[in-house]
Amino acid sequence: MVKKIVISTLVVGLLAGLTLGRDTFSYFSTACEKASASVKEGVPVSFQIDRARKLVRDLAPEVRHSMHVIAKEEIELENLNEQIAGAEELAAKSKHWWEKLVGLLRGIDKQDVSAFIAFILCVVGLYKV
Repeated sequence: MVKKIVISTLVVGLLAGLTLGRDTFSYFSTACEKASASVKEGVPVSFQIDRARKLVRDLAPEVRHSMHVIAKEEIELENLNEQIAGAEELAAKSKHWWEKLVGLLRGIDKQDVSAFIAFILCVVGLYKV
């Protein structure tokens, strides 16, 4: 049975190719489009509306999930913006204190700078006398 279908399809294709030439595929695709359009025109509007409602209903869970993901990402973005603001504030304070320290060090000679650094390290606990 399958063998007969395959052979008859090949014979029809060969005959169409011989009679229509290079335009065979174009004729075939146009015929398929016309058949598809006539079938679509035959479908009642109420059926198409029901189909559209089902498609929308099937999309609702995915839309809901996407809304949750977007909300979570917006909250995460807010948290990151707060962290950035805190880091910028800390950087500004550090820069301010660094400039003060550099100003103090400029007024001291090199031996005093070494003693000052040793003192700071002792205060921080990184250096033992």
